Amino acid sequence: MQTFNTPLKLSDINFDNIVYKDIKSNSNKTVIFLKYKDNNTLRNLAIQTPSLININNPIKKGNHWDLDVPLTGKKTEKVNEFATFLNKLDQKVIYDARINSSKWFQNFDTDEMNYQEIIRTSDDKRFSNGIVRVKLIKNNDFHTIVQLNNKTNIGIDKIPKNSWVKMIIEVHAIWINKNGFGIFLKPVLISFNPIELNKYRFIEDSEDEVDDVIDSENCVFIASNHANNKTNDLETSNLRLVNDSLDIDASTKFSSTSSDNKQNSTVSSSSDNDDDDNNDNVDDTIPINNVNI
Repeated sequence: MQTFNTPLKLSDINFDNIVYKDIKSNSNKTVIFLKYKDNNTLRNLAIQTPSLININNPIKKGNHWDLDVPLTGKKTEKVNEFATFLNKLDQKVIYDARINSSKWFQNFDTDEMNYQEIIRTSDDKRFSNGIVRVKLIKNNDFHTIVQLNNKTNIGIDKIPKNSWVKMIIEVHAIWINKNGFGIFLKPVLISFNPIELNKYRFIEDSEDEVDDVIDSENCVFIASNHANNKTNDLETSNLRLVNDSLDIDASTKFSSTSSDNKQNSTVSSSSDNDDDDNNDNVDDTIPINNVNI
């Protein structure tokens, strides 16, 4: 019987149990791989996201694809918990970077390094809570599994826009280059569930043909009736027609999250460096926050 690894619950993760294992470097980059100590056993730090909204197509960048996922989802509470976790993870890495600065940054002649936060700002005003950029990988060593409805495997080029997305992500490594440092989130499994839109069309009705005949000569009949009834003293009743108005909010509303303790900053664009087999898929992003080391 096939067994599957399961991600850790966010509420069960103790940041003090994060272990920095192997450090690999070349002339352009340093990569520090992470593990998690779980009951005296080292395992991958894999987490699961809540259901988030996907409105973008992946963009190919060298040997991977970038997909920007807004921090907006089905359940506000779950999205808030996820955003809080990511912010605390940022703080943990920045703190440990100061402690390990002589070891981590020895290949870079600088007194301070910029840190790229996991949650980035979005140009889309609808997503003021930010986005998370994941890198979909497909090479000889590893490829991200992409599914539809958690069942059918699909190609990266078949990812549907306007869908709900859940991801299993490994907090895989810390990347460092001359521009700064940050965390590489390695997407292991991504499942998309297209959002169903109710589509209607008008039915054909014979009344339409009647309505198409313009009755502009009704005044003739009105005048005739008025003449016939001129001598009659009849009671008349006025029928008042009231048109109901219905205001429709055309904008799509989603639950959203607030990013706790998020540092205010502007996000720079990512730069991809493909240096060696071990470092190929590590995010090289121009960072945001200055960290004195």
